[in-house]
Amino acid sequence: EAFELYVQARQAWNLRTKAGHLRAEALLHRALALEPKFARAHAALADVWRNIAEYGDTLGRFDSRDSAEQERIVAKAREAVGLDPDSAEAHAALGAALWAGWNRAEAEVMLRRAIALNPNYASAHQWLGRALLNEGRPAEALAELKLATEQDPLSWIIFDNYSGALARAGNYREALAAADRALALRSDNRAASEEY
Repeated sequence: EAFELYVQARQAWNLRTKAGHLRAEALLHRALALEPKFARAHAALADVWRNIAEYGDTLGRFDSRDSAEQERIVAKAREAVGLDPDSAEAHAALGAALWAGWNRAEAEVMLRRAIALNPNYASAHQWLGRALLNEGRPAEALAELKLATEQDPLSWIIFDNYSGALARAGNYREALAAADRALALRSDNRAASEEY
């Protein structure tokens, strides 16, 4: 039952809308009430909180790196890693949370550890790609984001991220193709930013 709630929460989280995030958070709290040591649910909760904060523009800025919200998200992701040191989802959640808090070196280590644990975890490749792009390493970033699109060809957000990275690298024709794919998967994919 807890796993089913976790799966439903991940589906709601993937909408990248305020309503989806709130639903995901509620489902994850229910899953954790049933299975308090369910590492993947703790990791998912950290991902949900991070998205809510990033889309609400209260996380990711340099001046928010030491905020209580940032500390809560990192603590939840570290709890997930502590519960299951072999969980790719936990390491990826921690890496993404650390990145949002400007702890770039440890973030990259955690994201690469997530990929080592599960080379097919598309979100880890996506987040590492975004991190590398922001670090001025576009070739590595594009390779990671392309892998993410191959591993999850139904994720509009991954194609959206890939499109943006291609555009930043000057690959406009490929960027348009990736953007078209993102729109085909979800025509209202700007809903997340409009709702926050």
